[in-house]
Amino acid sequence: MVELHKQGLISASVFSMYLGNILKRQPSKIWFGGYDGDFIRTLPGYVNMTDQQIDANITYLPLSNANYWAVRLDTVSLDARFPVEIQARHVIFDTGTSMSYIPSKDYQNLVSGITRDKECVTVSKYIVKANQI
Repeated sequence: MVELHKQGLISASVFSMYLGNILKRQPSKIWFGGYDGDFIRTLPGYVNMTDQQIDANITYLPLSNANYWAVRLDTVSLDARFPVEIQARHVIFDTGTSMSYIPSKDYQNLVSGITRDKECVTVSKYIVKANQI
């Protein structure tokens, strides 16, 4: 990323990810050097936003490991009534699969929090209807 920026091939030494919605068959996307404001404006809540307003709603995280696209994980919050206990302190975003990797015990705790009081289907992964989250 730094090298691409030094060579002037991208405008900033950052990448941005959008994790698509598997239930709506929306693909995930990745941008190098920033983000695509036109795409962001297609998302609910962002339609009439300026680039400055979009930028104010984006959180950029520094990589915690130069060998992976890993960022520091401080807390996981789904709902104040149902805290999720997570031991991991870093999460790897795998842009090749649109998935995030966390230790098995943390995954089970996260799934328990997400699926609590929900009707779910299990097929090697959990699918929760978006309107139930």
